[in-house]
Amino acid sequence: MKKNRIKLILSIALPVILFAFLFSVRLSMLQKSSEPNGLDGYFYALQARSFVETGRLENPSHEPGYYLCGICSLFTKSPVIGVKVWSALSSAGIAFALFILVYFLTGRFLLSLLALLLASASPTLSVFGINYINNQTGIFFLILYAASLVKLNEIPPAFNLKNFAVILISALLFLLSCLCHKVSMMYALLLTFFFFMRKVLAFFREKKSHLHIKNPFLRVFLIAASTAVLLTGIFIVICFLALHSPRFLHAFDFPDLPVFHKKIMNEVDLGVIEMSVYAPLLYLLSLFMLIKKVPGRSLAFLVPFIYFPLWNLDSDMGLRMWMNAVPLGLPLFLYFFHSLFPLNLDSAGKKKLVAVSSVFFCVFALLILFTYKVTPTFYNPKYDPPYPYYKKIVRQISDLPDDSLLIAHLGLNHVYTYENNLRDGLNWLPDFEIPVEKTWRLAYGVNFSYLMDFFEKRIGTAGLPSNFEDFIKPIDSKYTFLREDLWQFYLENEDEEIAETYKNWYNPHEVRPSYIRKVRK
Repeated sequence: MKKNRIKLILSIALPVILFAFLFSVRLSMLQKSSEPNGLDGYFYALQARSFVETGRLENPSHEPGYYLCGICSLFTKSPVIGVKVWSALSSAGIAFALFILVYFLTGRFLLSLLALLLASASPTLSVFGINYINNQTGIFFLILYAASLVKLNEIPPAFNLKNFAVILISALLFLLSCLCHKVSMMYALLLTFFFFMRKVLAFFREKKSHLHIKNPFLRVFLIAASTAVLLTGIFIVICFLALHSPRFLHAFDFPDLPVFHKKIMNEVDLGVIEMSVYAPLLYLLSLFMLIKKVPGRSLAFLVPFIYFPLWNLDSDMGLRMWMNAVPLGLPLFLYFFHSLFPLNLDSAGKKKLVAVSSVFFCVFALLILFTYKVTPTFYNPKYDPPYPYYKKIVRQISDLPDDSLLIAHLGLNHVYTYENNLRDGLNWLPDFEIPVEKTWRLAYGVNFSYLMDFFEKRIGTAGLPSNFEDFIKPIDSKYTFLREDLWQFYLENEDEEIAETYKNWYNPHEVRPSYIRKVRK
């Protein structure tokens, strides 16, 4: 009895300890920089700050990741640290959720620990939370949702409090998966469809059911109808993405594995290798599952959706989908391996048990060491935007009124908003009416003296204020601060070829798309 109690305590305490360990490693990694991490770091920070100070987000959104960053900021008293805390929590949460999912799938504690530690040591997951916190949050809830479906599949069809609680939790996790990010929403819909189709097919196969189908033609019809439903669902999702996230539609290409991709080959690292190794292994194991007709082989049909071979790796979203495939493919990999090569330790001899335990202990120790020593090196703050430099720039224009708008490139606009009482800063041309005297710009790459000479030669030209010198000032050798109407006047009257060179990422020149934010706060 005492031995069983100790075993139970260890089985609960060990995953919790590893979760705390991973959280501390991830947080210390992000703390290499005193600034927010990644290209959108200050956007998350200003969203969290706005939630703490005003009770709402600076940019309206339904994604829970922003609110969870804000909640963490309430405890840390710093939006920057609060965002890092949630990033570390959700990263460690994915590893813990994988432990739960693999345990529900296999019932094996050691395999579940292996899932947790493989996620902990994953180069891909180590850096995922730097730039993709909402995506990471969605994957966390998605894995928990998958675990709830496994548990839901096991419970007998009866209406009682326990079953109702499982259904309620599943529904909540499904909702959170859909709200967090479009990636987790698509996968949540796929899992839901897959779950219900398995239930329907199992019901038709049940010999006691009056719907039991012996006729093979009817079975083919059922499969065809199910396929039609799936394709219709895919079409609806594509239409939704076309309206609300068009960049998804640019994420497709011909088969091009990361490790063989000409652009990525120049920067091969452990993350690229990890993304590429899981794909062929999963396809191979899923094929063996189908050939050997192993129970649970229907899960093999999820592999082509997770490791979809047509992602365009030159696009941000296409490459990110391969990153998403790592945590999503990991539980399938372990489940397939366990199903094809079962290791029954319950009936194993003492020598075999000691040998297997020793192997697992060595692997676990190596993964823990790798997590502690190597994974923090995958984040290098020098690849973040130069936030301290951006701060120096925006401090020189801090005297703008609160109802003004600054147009500046991505990253710089977020720093401006964060540092200046959540004042509006866009990396687009505004899609709303605003007085010309309240719209300003940080122009990149154009010389201040050249602009002054350009305007002086055109005094009296329609559209150029006579006192233009009051609305322009130099910031440094890279940036010039001026009113937006002056900038547009310059582009319209400059030589066309020269003007086109300034219509780039550093100088926003397109109107903000409606799917980003339709109304101004």
